[in-house]
Amino acid sequence: MITRPATLEDAGALAELYVTTRRIAYAPFYPAEPLAAMSVPEETRRWRIRIEDPAWQTVIGVDGDSALAGFVHYGRNETMDAGTGEIEFLYVGTEHQGTGLGKQLIELGEAGLAAMGFTTAVLWVYEGNTSARAFYDRRGWTPDSTRRESGSAPGEYLVRYSKPLDYAVFLLASNQKLECHCPGPCRYCSM
Repeated sequence: MITRPATLEDAGALAELYVTTRRIAYAPFYPAEPLAAMSVPEETRRWRIRIEDPAWQTVIGVDGDSALAGFVHYGRNETMDAGTGEIEFLYVGTEHQGTGLGKQLIELGEAGLAAMGFTTAVLWVYEGNTSARAFYDRRGWTPDSTRRESGSAPGEYLVRYSKPLDYAVFLLASNQKLECHCPGPCRYCSM
């Protein structure tokens, strides 16, 4: 699997994967109406905006056929303290789940946040998304008792997970080279 920063040309594929995967993964616990209302053209527009935002990074995984297999989107959420970065999206297409791509992408997101200077990372996951919650638990993320109601599905709640970003410190101490996708030289990828 090859990873690289997303470009504007990837917006349509990101939207397609996002809508398709979300509809499948969320079906057991999320209201059907908002899932059905999702639109690939609207999501493509949103992904173009996300990709152009310098405070955020999107890294994609592509398979041997150069098809989008998954992505992680991370950066600075202005509502959080200066030392906390956020992984806003982590999606892996159903045919690529269980291949290690999700682990690879979340590690790139964590390392990317550390390279941006964050010491803690957070992400939000739906309470009913037990497979995603188990994935994050296995990767050292822990729920921090913060919970909020979904803006798009009233009655559905998200749980905040957090993780200290000591992974990048380990890489520095062990002199391991990090496959980083930050926009410029940083203290981790330029070793």
